[in-house]
Parts: sequence; structure tokens; C-alpha cells
Amino acid sequence: MVGMMAIDSVDTNLLLVEASNLAAHPGALPESSVSDFLAKYPFPVLFSVLSTAETPELVSAIVNAVEKILQSPFGHSMLIGVLPYANAGLNAGSPQIRRLACFSEIIFGASQNSLKELAIHGSSLVQIRALSLAARIFGLSDVAAAAVQTSGILFVLEGQLKNSSDTLAQLNAFEILSELAETPTGARLLLAGTFVSQLVFWIQNAEVDSMVRSRSMQVASRLIKTISEPDALQIIDAIGNCLGRVENLARSSERWDKDEKDAALDALGQIGSFSHGAQVLLLRGARPPALYVVHSAFKPELAGIHALALIAGSEREDVLLNEQAENVLRDLIFDAIHVSSQKTLSNSLLHLLKQTAELREAVYRLLVPLASRTWCLLEVSSNDGLVDFIVDARIESSKQGSYFSLHGSWQELKFNAHHRHGMEARLLCCSGHRIETSHPVSAWRYTGKAE
Repeated sequence: MVGMMAIDSVDTNLLLVEASNLAAHPGALPESSVSDFLAKYPFPVLFSVLSTAETPELVSAIVNAVEKILQSPFGHSMLIGVLPYANAGLNAGSPQIRRLACFSEIIFGASQNSLKELAIHGSSLVQIRALSLAARIFGLSDVAAAAVQTSGILFVLEGQLKNSSDTLAQLNAFEILSELAETPTGARLLLAGTFVSQLVFWIQNAEVDSMVRSRSMQVASRLIKTISEPDALQIIDAIGNCLGRVENLARSSERWDKDEKDAALDALGQIGSFSHGAQVLLLRGARPPALYVVHSAFKPELAGIHALALIAGSEREDVLLNEQAENVLRDLIFDAIHVSSQKTLSNSLLHLLKQTAELREAVYRLLVPLASRTWCLLEVSSNDGLVDFIVDARIESSKQGSYFSLHGSWQELKFNAHHRHGMEARLLCCSGHRIETSHPVSAWRYTGKAE
């Protein structure tokens, strides 16, 4: 009755103007503007007007205003209070209202059903929207996470993940699991349940659909920083075994899934992006997982080059690893080069740089962290053709490639030359000077710094 009285008292013409003005506000909404608007038009009133609105202009204005409100910190804080308004919006006839229901941070309507009820009894589309909302809410705060956990909806998510009879629903559930894994609160939840052991099972089970294995590796690599050492090693071993199986299939000319191999390489790259993860990949067992990455990089395979760049430190502030890991990294690279057609690292790098633009940019990304190692710097410096290629702006037309080649390589050569002694320093300084005089800093700025 209160809701009906509230909607009867609303001047929809005034609401249309004020909602349009709010939606059109440039940039983030001030908290005062949001609180004033919601004091005048609370969510129950807005949703009631939406359910009876007769003009598309009014629907559009309210939908756009609510979306903008929910992107503000004040709107975020009210998200859980909106949950009682759930089912109608998910099944609405209006495309704009359905868009709002699909909007990454809100599901609304006129039902008192909980998220769990929606996820259990709704259509498959409603289920996945409800689960997606749960994942978004979970990452907002510990209080929000507790509310979602209490709802029991995560048991529904676990059921969807195990639903091997519906691959599409299973893959959608993996997307949500991946979203959960990106937040500290969500990661803690996954660690408290059976999710990690289930991920390991999927990764190492050859009978599981390859897409499921790929998604499992993606999620597992995002969790690796927060899980215990034994769990992390289980995941690393499972991914390494998966890559080993793919390599064996390739050697025996049997069918193998390139996407699955790329997913495994990408997962190892993510794990190797932080120092401890890289050291585990290099030092784990007689055939460490990094071995597969190095072999893939110099075949060459794009995913392998990017993964090796991450292990080498392309995204780390502290590029170098401990002495044992550094020795293994060097030995793995030189062993792979030795059995290749190029025979030397500098020739291999030059050969790779002469391939497609996409591959070339990946090699530049690898070359920059490798240039922090003396053995790589000496290889680069000793090959006139490689240095000429790196500094020739006419060869590289892409912004990303120009930035890595002219800026990254030049800076690394120059920096390392100043931190060496004797003949080594003179050799490095010579190469750095050659790059600098051929193409000073203004040159790489002109060719286009990476954006």
C-alpha cells in the first residue's frame, strides 16, 4: 500500500527531467546529487514507475540514471538493499529494463525471492545473471560477501560448475568463478571450499572437455598468489602435466587442442609473473614446468613467448630471481637454442624479430627483461645484425613494437652498462652508445610510445 501511495504521488514529468539530468552528468556523480535524488525518488518508487511506465523516454531516463547511480560509491553501498527487487527485471519485456537487469552491478524487479531462489528456479539466463550479481556483490566488502555467502547461492554455483551435461552453463559458471578469484574476499571463499581440489581434478583429467580444462587453468592461475604452498604446487604440477600431455600428443602426430596449450602457457605465465611463482616454475622437479614454456617460445609459439617474458620479469619490479633460478632459466634457454636451427640466442632473437608483427612485439616484450641479464646483454651486443634491427625505426611501424625496441632495449643496455666493470662494461656501453647515437630518445618518441 505504501508503494502504491508513493507512485501515485510521483510527478513523472518532473522525474523524467531530473533522471535525464542525472544520467547526463559528465563524469562521476557527486554523493550529494545521488543522495538528494534517491531521497526524492527511492529505489522502490523508481522500480514501481518502471513497471508501469507508458513511454520509452521515461524508461530510458530512469534506466540510465539508475545505472549511473550504481557506478558511484554511494550507489555501491546501497546495492544489497536493491536485491529484494530481483525477478521482474530479469524477465522484463523491455530491452532497456533487461539491459539494466544484465548490468554488471544490479538485478532488480518486484519479487521477494532471494538470489538463491532465482538461481535455483529461474531460467538458465536468469540463473547466470543471479550468479554473476552474487560474484560482483561478493567483491564489494566483507559485509557484502557474508550476505551472499549466507544466501547459499554459492552452492548453486558449485553445482553449475559440476554440471558436465550442460557445457555452456558450466563455462558461464567458470566466468563467474574467475571473477570471484580476482578479489581477495572471493579468493578466500574459494580457498575455504572444495574449489581448488576440483580445479586440480579438471586440469589433470584428460577425459574432461578441453574448454573446461582451459578455464580451470585460467582460474587456478589467478588464485595462485593467495593459496597455500601445497595447493599451489598441486596446481602447478597439474598444469605442467597438462602441457606435457599436449607435447606428447604433438610429437606422436596425434590431435591436440592449440587453445588448451595456449591456456596452459598463459596460466604458467601468470604464475611466473611474480618472483616466487617464477622460481617454483624453474626449480620444480627434473623437468620443471618452465621447460615447456621455453621450448614453446623458441618453436616459436606466441603464447610461449609471452609466458616466458612474464617468467623473465616483464611485469615485475624486481626482474632478477634467486641465483639457482637464474642459472636454470639461462640453461633452459641455451639448451633450447642449441637444438634449434639458429644455434645462438642472438641469431634466434633476430630470426624471431623478422617474423609477423604480433610475434615481433612479443619478442620485444621478452627482450627487455632478458636484457637485465649479463649473458643476454652480451649476446645482443655481439650481434651487429640484431643491434641494427633493434635500432632501425624504419623496420618497426607499430607503436607497441617501436616502444619496446627503441625505448626498452636502449634503456636496458644503457642502464646495465653503467653497472658493469672492465671489458664487459665497455662492450655493453659500446652497444648502448651505438643505439643512442643511431636513434636518440627523440626517435622512439617520434615513432610512437606505447599507449
